[in-house]
Amino acid sequence: MFDLDPGEGVSFADVVRAAWDVRARLEQLQLTSFCRTTGGKGLHVVVPVQPRVPWDGVRDFARGFARKMQAEAPRQYVATLPKQERNGRILVDWLRNGLGATSVVSFSPRARPGATVATPLTWREVTESLDPMKFTIATVPDRLKRQKSPPWDGFAELDQVVPETSATPARRR
Repeated sequence: MFDLDPGEGVSFADVVRAAWDVRARLEQLQLTSFCRTTGGKGLHVVVPVQPRVPWDGVRDFARGFARKMQAEAPRQYVATLPKQERNGRILVDWLRNGLGATSVVSFSPRARPGATVATPLTWREVTESLDPMKFTIATVPDRLKRQKSPPWDGFAELDQVVPETSATPARRR
């Protein structure tokens, strides 16, 4: 999972473009991804993988992925946490990928003004006009009733693994 967290001065449209960038980079690695609002000011790009690589390998892959994004587009992305380094850039937070790390899950209401909800989206919905503040405890139930299919249709059936990298430990047998 990659948490795209905008720094000061970054628009939500920039976060949307970053989510599409993450998706494209993952597709180059033959990884299918899904997107959700966080209930805050960012987006999550979620990559379901089979547990054939230890936690350390998944975390190392995610860290390397985020660092590569920063290296290739240092004016857009940062892969480190200090807030002073995030001004005008998007943190590609990879730290949710370790054993014991936590993350908000889909449909979690957030303790924020408007009672926003972390909401799964189809990639068609991830546009520059997306307003994450529209997904609230008052609006999400109606959204669910109107949906003809789940936004993350096929998520549970995917059979994909973290790609081997020099930092990825050998897969479990």
